Amino acid sequence: MTNGGEDPWQTASLIKPTKANSKVITYLIDCDDCAHCVDLNAPSDDDPVILTQTRQAIENTFKQWHDQFWSETLVE
Repeated sequence: MTNGGEDPWQTASLIKPTKANSKVITYLIDCDDCAHCVDLNAPSDDDPVILTQTRQAIENTFKQWHDQFWSETLVE
């Protein structure tokens, strides 16, 4: 779950995991012009470092989920 630092929806979102939602991964992308869904825009050389790092962290998480799923699904 991501939130832009200037995202007007972040008050309706989960910013920090709670005891009940401890497995939820959240990212706050706090930079100039980082609003709603900023992480879904096409990458640009002008992107702030925090945005680039967050996109990479998201990609790594998806890769981990993908690899875990297929390692448990495939029968050798």
